[in-house]
Amino acid sequence: MEKPWKAVAKAISTRMTELDINLAQLVKKSQVSKLVIRELREGDVVRKRSPRTLEAVSVALELHPQYLWAISKGEPPLGVDDPVVSMDDSTTVFELFIARVNKLEKRLDTIDLNGKRMEKSLRWLIENTDGPNKPDLDPAG
Repeated sequence: MEKPWKAVAKAISTRMTELDINLAQLVKKSQVSKLVIRELREGDVVRKRSPRTLEAVSVALELHPQYLWAISKGEPPLGVDDPVVSMDDSTTVFELFIARVNKLEKRLDTIDLNGKRMEKSLRWLIENTDGPNKPDLDPAG
């Protein structure tokens, strides 16, 4: 359980640096206590956090409202365009699931395209290599 909180701490610290804000500014923007922000930022105190607390900090850091909540659950962080989910609404949870599947599908398409480009490059290299060290394209060898 401790590992996701370290990831939350890193995400908060990184984003604070990116936005060039300090602890006091984050406390003011999020309206979350200094102690809680400090605990989240250090990641040393492992305890259950309210999704609303994590949402307030996420929004103050100009992230998706459920960005830190997802990280705290060991899930991939949510992008700005991902839908906001009510954890009690199964329809919305399903929509979030579909959005994540669509993201994965796009990533797989990119991997497939890159694989085809690599194959084309390797074929060119093999076709343009002469001599006894020329590789064999036949996978059976």
